[in-house]
Amino acid sequence: MVSIPKATKPREVICFFPVEFPAKEGVVYFFIAKDVFSQFLFQTGLEQDNGIEQVLKHLVLLMKDEEFKRYSKQPFTLVLHKHQQHKMQIEQIIAPHGGSVVFDDLYLARHMSDVMEDLYKSITQRQGNSNG
Repeated sequence: MVSIPKATKPREVICFFPVEFPAKEGVVYFFIAKDVFSQFLFQTGLEQDNGIEQVLKHLVLLMKDEEFKRYSKQPFTLVLHKHQQHKMQIEQIIAPHGGSVVFDDLYLARHMSDVMEDLYKSITQRQGNSNG
């Protein structure tokens, strides 16, 4: 098993996760990446599915993000929770940018739970304000 380095500088460890939200049309997925060191969030967009096609699309968008590219000379570890069977496709996208991928549910949950909680609170507050 590949270990995840301790994040000691920006873009060293990136958690990537599609957060699920209920919507009028059904469920939507908000694709978010979090820099573990700086706590900076990269938002790559919304989708109605969180399958591998959407994951790959949003990884490409992350690699093109101007803020993400600021540290392009530095290698990084991308942490995902599923899609191990697509590791080669994921690496094809991130390796040219210095990335390697690790699949670790517990690490991802530990570092993304606060993000998900804040997003849910924000949406709940907006819904409450629009109803009153």
